[in-house]
Amino acid sequence: MSRRPHELPDFFVKIIEDELNIKEVIFRDDMSDFLAYHVKPNFHVLGPKVGKQMGAVKKALEASDGAAVRMLSPGMEAIRFICPTAMSR
Repeated sequence: MSRRPHELPDFFVKIIEDELNIKEVIFRDDMSDFLAYHVKPNFHVLGPKVGKQMGAVKKALEASDGAAVRMLSPGMEAIRFICPTAMSR
């Protein structure tokens, strides 16, 4: 019996369909339709680094595309941002 590694035997698929009251279980490699990424800084750490510019940095991070940021560093839990205006203090 040859199947892709992420597929389940029919026995388990039928159980899932029955328990969740759905018609069909579909396996997908691309989960981007079901995920949303948001940039949320650690303000306790960020505050001393950007000081009075925290409001502007917070606005910029909230406006950023979280999915694009995530694509910059797959597999990482933390991403380092450089704020040029904060560096010039």
